[in-house]
Amino acid sequence: MQLNKLSINPDNPFPFKGDEQEWQDFLDKLKRDPEFLEARPIVYDSSDKVNGGFKVLAGNKRYKGYVDLGFKSLPDERFFDCKDWSKEKKRRFELADNWHPSGSNWDVDFTTDEEKIEWDIFFSGFDGGEDDQGSGNGGSTSEGEKESITLNYTSHEHKQVVDALAKVGQTPEAAVWNLLIEKKLITDE
Repeated sequence: MQLNKLSINPDNPFPFKGDEQEWQDFLDKLKRDPEFLEARPIVYDSSDKVNGGFKVLAGNKRYKGYVDLGFKSLPDERFFDCKDWSKEKKRRFELADNWHPSGSNWDVDFTTDEEKIEWDIFFSGFDGGEDDQGSGNGGSTSEGEKESITLNYTSHEHKQVVDALAKVGQTPEAAVWNLLIEKKLITDE
């Protein structure tokens, strides 16, 4: 695919905010391991043109990096066209692909507090309803098998929760466990 057919997403929720040395380090990594793009293709939308090219939904930094390195094209298998997805699915993917546990470098101007982002922050499967019996996935599991819980936050709340949990434990799971023990809601048995 010709790279000039694509265009950087002007609403990229995770724009590069590093300095020139960090950008050069990133370019060096692209040169060193170009096959990584096969594992994680650049996702674009051929039904949405911006600035004369198809909008890149995921992989804006990699796309810009290859352009800066002088590439004119890359093999087609290193791209995915999401033109058939709904507008909502495209937005969810755009945000999910750029999610980072620390919430660092998010450009919150592009994600509103009203926009609920359904991340599996550190659990998945729990909606908190009255009929939930504490089983994260609603079914029974074998002893030692992990279960999960889902918590939904706005982007602003998400960053606050992740930052706070990082102060309490090395992983979100450990942080929640530590808080539950501290509050004496469970025992460490």
